[in-house]
Amino acid sequence: KKKQKLSYGSCVLSKNKKELISIKEKPNISYVANTGFFFIKKEFAKLIPKNNYFDATSLFEKCLKKGEKIGTYTLNENNWLDVGQWKEYLHASEKLKIR
Repeated sequence: KKKQKLSYGSCVLSKNKKELISIKEKPNISYVANTGFFFIKKEFAKLIPKNNYFDATSLFEKCLKKGEKIGTYTLNENNWLDVGQWKEYLHASEKLKIR
């Protein structure tokens, strides 16, 4: 689970997208983030094309279209560190005293 403060106001629009219903200035949002740590069944691995780029998101979408179930495990945002961006890596290395 991740909480994040948006840098912009968030607008809720009508179905036709032409009328403002409400606006929240720089709201905090909560969502479940993908941490990029996966375990897959052997039969799922067979769905990955050989010698072609194929990311995990594409694999999950393919499995879901086939009616497969995909389980999840939710971590609290205090129990993991994102190191996917240089700024986040530096923050994590300072927090963990990695040199």
